[in-house]
Amino acid sequence: MVTLRLRLLMGLGTVLATMFTVQPAAAAPVLLENGNSWARVDPYSQNGHDIWVVDGWNFLMKEWFWYRVDGAGGLGHEASVDTLDTSPVVLAVDTSGDGGDDNLRLKYRNADQGLAVEINYNLVGAPAGSGRTDLAETVAVTNISNAPRTFHLFLYADYLLSAGFDTAVVKWPNTVDQWFAPYHACEVAVVPVPTRCEVGLVPSTLDALNDSLPTTLNGNAGPLTGDVAWGLEWEFMLRPGESYLISENRLLTMVPEPATLSLLALGGLAILRRKRPL
Repeated sequence: MVTLRLRLLMGLGTVLATMFTVQPAAAAPVLLENGNSWARVDPYSQNGHDIWVVDGWNFLMKEWFWYRVDGAGGLGHEASVDTLDTSPVVLAVDTSGDGGDDNLRLKYRNADQGLAVEINYNLVGAPAGSGRTDLAETVAVTNISNAPRTFHLFLYADYLLSAGFDTAVVKWPNTVDQWFAPYHACEVAVVPVPTRCEVGLVPSTLDALNDSLPTTLNGNAGPLTGDVAWGLEWEFMLRPGESYLISENRLLTMVPEPATLSLLALGGLAILRRKRPL
């Protein structure tokens, strides 16, 4: 059954209930809050980071990580990082002192794959009505096997800016821009520069990451307009005990101010918001 997902998630009772209900300690998505922004991350499934709200508007369908281990009995195809460990370490902390958790640390470890992955999120909101928010993200990949291994880490992102009229482009060496006026999403892989990229139409990249074959992103940097999503790929060899650290930053902005957006929505802008099966 197809369910319509509206962008104005803050207005839905189910989401409000999620925000203000105490979450179970195990196997539950984690909510981060700061300033005018909140986000939801599910560490236990490939839903991953699936909600990012600024001033009451959600702009994200999915942002998550996939991995592959080459050779020596390695995986041979991609899997989402949540499959590494059914009981990851999940630690959410309020670093700003405002009463809401704004930092999340996830630790996955799998001896059979010889791999440990740690993901850290830090949400920095802005004053209400500013129309912007920021999320810093680091990923550490460690070889916990007793032999050198070649690893691939994939970042997949599907933002919700319109009803399928977004434009996305990878501006090498390290920046992805996606926009549908007046909305803009920017992701910067600070270090290191990704090995490959791919801008495509939903669900092509996600399908490739979830099939049973090894995937190499096709290098299409765009610009591409439509129901777009994109991926970044890092390929690296690690000796036993070595780690590979990826640092990136994500920024969401919407202009004009949210109050003006509300008036535009009443005039018909709302029909442009994307509706996609959950």
